[in-house]
Amino acid sequence: MEAAPETPSPTKQTSLFSLARIALILVPVMSFLGYYAPYVVGLAYHQHLLSLYDVPPGLFESEPRQLFIYAYQAVLEVAANWKTFITHSYIMPLVFFCVFLFSAEIIGLIWMGRSSKIDDAVNRRLKSKWAQLLFGVTVLSAAITGMVASFPLALYPLIALPAKVGNFGAEISFEREHKLYEGGCGVENADHVYCKAVIDKDKILGVGFMIVTSDNRVALYQPKQMKILKLGDATIEVMRPEAFKRYEAALPTP
Repeated sequence: MEAAPETPSPTKQTSLFSLARIALILVPVMSFLGYYAPYVVGLAYHQHLLSLYDVPPGLFESEPRQLFIYAYQAVLEVAANWKTFITHSYIMPLVFFCVFLFSAEIIGLIWMGRSSKIDDAVNRRLKSKWAQLLFGVTVLSAAITGMVASFPLALYPLIALPAKVGNFGAEISFEREHKLYEGGCGVENADHVYCKAVIDKDKILGVGFMIVTSDNRVALYQPKQMKILKLGDATIEVMRPEAFKRYEAALPTP
């Protein structure tokens, strides 16, 4: 008696819709975490730090790659002061709303996977094709109207949370730098950060701790004094405390 041929067990196939659903979840999340959030963090850090130094807005624009460096600095500041950051009253609600939005996206995608059952139920109750078309247009219009109406509410936490991270990081950086710079250019500070001198044709136009620079401007800070100078053909050189004391002694007395 011959043995019955073995029937191959059915291979488990991966659901294409499940993979597409995972991609739809990961693409906005990774886009938010990989580009949008760091960009907003860096922009908020840069603008808020300049405002704390009383630098007028619009004078020093930063390229996107520089904003990502600022975002890295802000995240380091927040990580070093994490307890202080999360105890702010507005932080946890913003985190909750961001998680809520991503959770709502996942639930919506799961609902899309079951939409065929809903379509079958609607088609059984609405026999006429015109009734089905009218129902579909009504549902689509209501969905688009709801999305437009809720767009500002949904957008606010996605903008506010990275901005709060950047602002908080800028405040911590300002406090640390302000303590470092309070002795002025004639004092050796703990981090050995020296002042910069803007020199044009052997003439010193200004001296101070360099806060920010661009292709045509530089912002120099000394205690209770901020100078914004145009560079032109001028160069920026390091001025150590002993050199600053000689420069200061050579200044004409008022």
